Amino acid sequence: MYDRLDLATLKGLLADAPAVCVSLFMPMHRTEENAQNISHIKNLTREAQRQLTAQGMSSTEAQAFLEPVHRLVEETDLWRHPGDGLAIFCSSEGCQRFRVPLPLEEKAIVAPRYHVLPLLPLMQGDGRFYLLALSQNAVRLWRGDREGLTELPLGEDVPRSLADALRFDEADELYFDRNNAYGAGMPFHGHSEFKDSHKEKLGRFFNLVDKGVCRVIGNDRAPLVLAGVDYLLPIYRSNAEYAPILRESVIGNPEALRPQELHARAWPLVAPVFEMGLQQDIARFREAAGTTRRTCTDTANVVRAAAFGQVETLFVAARAQQPGVFDPETHTVHLHDTWTPGDEDLLNAAAVFTLQQGGTAYLLPSAAMPVEGPLAALLRYDMAGSRIPTESR
Repeated sequence: MYDRLDLATLKGLLADAPAVCVSLFMPMHRTEENAQNISHIKNLTREAQRQLTAQGMSSTEAQAFLEPVHRLVEETDLWRHPGDGLAIFCSSEGCQRFRVPLPLEEKAIVAPRYHVLPLLPLMQGDGRFYLLALSQNAVRLWRGDREGLTELPLGEDVPRSLADALRFDEADELYFDRNNAYGAGMPFHGHSEFKDSHKEKLGRFFNLVDKGVCRVIGNDRAPLVLAGVDYLLPIYRSNAEYAPILRESVIGNPEALRPQELHARAWPLVAPVFEMGLQQDIARFREAAGTTRRTCTDTANVVRAAAFGQVETLFVAARAQQPGVFDPETHTVHLHDTWTPGDEDLLNAAAVFTLQQGGTAYLLPSAAMPVEGPLAALLRYDMAGSRIPTESR
């Protein structure tokens, strides 16, 4: 199960952040025993407490600060319905936690602002999609990425078949060939009135399925691929509220396909969706780099430009980091070679400022960056006309 963490939610979290922010990330294990999950969260709280005391808090103050995180251990529903990863944000104002569809690396960060870089793929769409396998006899939901599919449990209130949804007693009247759609090569035995009635029943069935799917997916807004015989899919679309349903579908009886086969057919449909926006932004960056002064790759200047709201699109290299200090009063940037108490990751600061000012931020593998280096920015206007100071200390 996943919690709502869209861009609006993330911006709200960043807007309310006080001066001391604790960001915790961990993978979640889908096992009956929660020993690994509990071990992760205890390790994180110990590390966060160490960082808080290193920055001047007493042990008692740090323990009290992290008390909401300690209480998560007792939150039964959190561990009974895990996500792939867990992000926890804690401050003097309280604690928020999000189960996310990303296997996050265990990490604890204490800084002047929340650390959001690991969550950027959720905002940009990095290959995550959903696949709904539909037939009158079975309904299955999968979460997919470049590597494969993972089946997601649907709630008990989601019907698994048409007969389950409508509680039909006359199952023989509802026979529907599982390999050939009605109207597509197999004659339907009955009158036109029965055809209309059958379509209405399918519509009600799919409406119930869609509501259940929306509850499981929440506000993720990742693309949803439908898999089923071609007669069923338009009926589902016309009764669905979930908006990001891909126009292309996996046609055929999904019950006859293994998960690997479903993934092999679905991935070519969704891959262009994820690449299009990113590639367009990379192309815009490269075009601007060759013809204008609207690009910047100097870390200090990018941080300042982002704070001024000048960054339109930001690219950050995954696993890169830059310790340092940003002074919001003077916009002075201090880059450090090693971590010292009070430092923050300035690459994260640039991403936070960019998102807060309505820009787009990508977290990319180093090989996919538009230039070599830890970050690159496409600016909203030419640096020649900027009042942003360019010297750093």
